[in-house]
Amino acid sequence: MRVVSVRDFRDKASEMFRSEDVILVTRDGAPAGFFLPWDTPELPVEVRREVFLRLSEQIGAKPGASPAARRAAGHYLR
Repeated sequence: MRVVSVRDFRDKASEMFRSEDVILVTRDGAPAGFFLPWDTPELPVEVRREVFLRLSEQIGAKPGASPAARRAAGHYLR
């Protein structure tokens, strides 16, 4: 597993997306997220459902989130 800061991940994202390594992204030394390489273009239904639910919760919780932002979250996961 490779560990990088948010800034390094942002600056070298295209390189990291081509990597086969699992990448732990940190912010101020604490875990902020993971990048997991995916070799198939289609996500399983269970994964799409979980991502949709998590994004929906986060978008819905943001004050002032526009209806367009809420629709966009669902659109990209179909």
